[in-house]
Amino acid sequence: MASTDDRPAELSAPPTTRAAWWAGLPAVQRERLHTEHPEWIGNSDGLPAADRDLANRALLPTVRDSLEKQSRTLAERLADNRFGGTFTSDDSRKWYVDAKIADIGAIERELHRSEPAHPRLLISFDMHSGERGHAAVAIGNPDSADHIGVTTPGLGTTVQPSLTGDLPYQGMGGEGRLLREETLRQLAIVGRPAETVATIAWIGYDTPNFRGPGRRVSTARGALHVATSSKARDAAPILSRFFAGLTAASDHRPHLVALGHSYGSLVTAEALRLTHGLVDDVIFYGSPGLGGDRGFDLDYTPESFNLESGAAYVLKNDDDPIADLGLFGSDPVESPSLIRLATRAGVDRTGVRRVGSAGHATYTRDVEGKSTMAQYNMAAVLGQMPEHLITGL
Repeated sequence: MASTDDRPAELSAPPTTRAAWWAGLPAVQRERLHTEHPEWIGNSDGLPAADRDLANRALLPTVRDSLEKQSRTLAERLADNRFGGTFTSDDSRKWYVDAKIADIGAIERELHRSEPAHPRLLISFDMHSGERGHAAVAIGNPDSADHIGVTTPGLGTTVQPSLTGDLPYQGMGGEGRLLREETLRQLAIVGRPAETVATIAWIGYDTPNFRGPGRRVSTARGALHVATSSKARDAAPILSRFFAGLTAASDHRPHLVALGHSYGSLVTAEALRLTHGLVDDVIFYGSPGLGGDRGFDLDYTPESFNLESGAAYVLKNDDDPIADLGLFGSDPVESPSLIRLATRAGVDRTGVRRVGSAGHATYTRDVEGKSTMAQYNMAAVLGQMPEHLITGL
């Protein structure tokens, strides 16, 4: 057992090594690690989801207390500063600390939305490594799921307010619940009711964002970040390692689907370029481009995303202004090797009439929470039901 100051070397190893090490630990040593060092467990890709959830839940009050102490200290320093923090970074530091406190509240609210049929697991929780808070919440246990969908968001997404909402379908957690529910529904229809599904809302990086402590400065920073691929390149290895951790922790080889929305589609594409043989299918929606090294004459192919036998899909609403920007390469819907899935209203393959989606933010649900044609198609991909797909516009 490691001492207090000696993190086990295995926790810095690749996810497959971590998984094997953890499985080989006696139960008493695992329990001791949970008690003494939950911070070593919660974000360790490759460890079981249940252990990560247990560790991260234990950390919530401790991390909140630490952040609240920081906030009070910064408030006192600002109160003693006759210039109100103008010539220090205390005011901006306090803004981000307070935002992380709000993030913890959002995480707790999402966890409280857990249901027996749709349990929530906090499989990533990080209020230290980024300027903003990071978290990943699974709906369903990914370690035992036959199908896993990981959604990566884009511009403006933060744990608070993006993770959760007042109504069951709101927030990334609510959207993940709806996607899981729809996938299970379709699996039952095709005679595969025993198959299991987990969806994951992954807010694991500092997204491009216009909200911050100073309106003008934050707007300028947000414009710079959303117009470059730097945030995506920084996030790519983190997401790639997360994918590897899911397969390492699984008790079998799951069908793994990556979903990327908006700038998150670029993050997902860059992560897949670092990931080999783990992700089976990918869905890009509302994408401003998928990057790469060949500029705007790029035919994106499944092979370019290291999909060994799966497919790459793309969805684009008619009136999505972000997807029309083309900031990071060719418009994915123009790529002949990507399969375009329908987003317009219509009757799906199971006889259900679906509403169409509009704009940039409502691919998976409309403003009233009604399931869209886009979400239906995503569920068909997640459940490996190509016969259910409706292609085209």
